[in-house]
Amino acid sequence: MSDYVEKGRTALQLRSVEDVVEHFQIDLDKFKIDRVRVGTWESPIKLGDDLVTHTSHQVRVDVKPRPQPFDYGVAFDEIENYVRDRRRSIRRNRKERPDGGAGVVVFSDIHVGAKATTEKGIVATREFCLDTLIYYMEEMVRWVNACELSSVHVFGLGDFVESITGLNHLNSWQGMEEGAHGAGAIKLASELLRDMLSRIVNLDGVYLVSGNHDRLTSDKTLDSSGGAAELVAWYLQACGLPIEYHPLIISKEIDGINYIATHGHHSLIKKRITDLLWKYGKQGVYNVVLSGHLHSRQTKRYFFCDLFDEFLDDAVGHRGVVCPPMFTGNPYSEQLGYTSTAGFLFFESAAGGRNVLQVDVGL
Repeated sequence: MSDYVEKGRTALQLRSVEDVVEHFQIDLDKFKIDRVRVGTWESPIKLGDDLVTHTSHQVRVDVKPRPQPFDYGVAFDEIENYVRDRRRSIRRNRKERPDGGAGVVVFSDIHVGAKATTEKGIVATREFCLDTLIYYMEEMVRWVNACELSSVHVFGLGDFVESITGLNHLNSWQGMEEGAHGAGAIKLASELLRDMLSRIVNLDGVYLVSGNHDRLTSDKTLDSSGGAAELVAWYLQACGLPIEYHPLIISKEIDGINYIATHGHHSLIKKRITDLLWKYGKQGVYNVVLSGHLHSRQTKRYFFCDLFDEFLDDAVGHRGVVCPPMFTGNPYSEQLGYTSTAGFLFFESAAGGRNVLQVDVGL
């Protein structure tokens, strides 16, 4: 934007950002100032018979549109129409395998819409985009189908989208695919999961919980339930998939093992696992507590300083497991010192229901 605007016989000098905003009537609720460059220079001008020195000012202001507040009702109507117009009947992919057994697949933190490249600032972190995620999910489906199971159950532990507003962090929008925010992010996540889940042979249940990135607002205090995950779950259910959703936690017994699934960002996961099992577990069976969020495979440890003893979340009747992510990180996480590899988990009942076979499949 120029500093010098002719107005009849007079000239208007724009010498500051405030002058530019006022003159061009920039709505700062809709646009944010991205970059400002200010400069001055002197030049001779003729004023009557005299030659005088005139100081000119240049103020260049680059603006970017602000992501607008997400309207849940509008988004629901839009996605409902989208489902109605483009709905494909999901054919349950069934094959008779009476001796195949039951398996549980767990994935977390797919962050649809995230994009991380070396140009964007990552160094040790692996590059990530929508194509990368599709490849990972296809590998998961291929691996599961190769197990030739009689029954498959899938847990999705939240963070299905990178951001609805683009402002989960102040610069979240810089690490996102173009158009992958708002209802667009929900559509992308829904279509990806619909296509992948519909390919799983003998799929009998899908259990989804919300993550912190699934909130519909930039401020986490305004949406604690992760409404984007609810919309994704509704879409998948409308397409005919066997969906069970809860914003916080799901407890489900499968083949004699009780699985407790939560994303991992709520305070309840910070309590001792015995407290969690008392409220949400099932007595008399082996319990597995599943969480994601940490973008790591670490297991929670308890330290008692007076004894210097260390206790892991693994005992005769339970186990606590952190699921690896599909999204391996961005400049923000690498600056904090966190990097990870991608993967998912697979479980089967073992030892007559007194333990589990656990497989960490790296991608």
